[in-house]
Amino acid sequence: MKTVQFFIDDQGVSEVFSDPKNNFTCTCLGFETRKRCKHVSWCESKLTIAGYPVLVEGKAEQEEIDVARSSDEEFRKFLLKYGKIEAI
Repeated sequence: MKTVQFFIDDQGVSEVFSDPKNNFTCTCLGFETRKRCKHVSWCESKLTIAGYPVLVEGKAEQEEIDVARSSDEEFRKFLLKYGKIEAI
């Protein structure tokens, strides 16, 4: 599972993951109890034929981008540093 988005809301920070078939899961309480939440719905609404568009803020060096592509954990670190955190 690859982290694709972080959200900030009243309950804190939620992390949305995607599998290779673009099935989303979330760390929020709503998803844990209902297997559905506003975070997953938001991500699904952004999904395109090419996959989930990850938005980044700031400028990353090419070396950092290459490292981020090496593993799911490195990609998560990249998102924490450069990813746009949404508030819904």
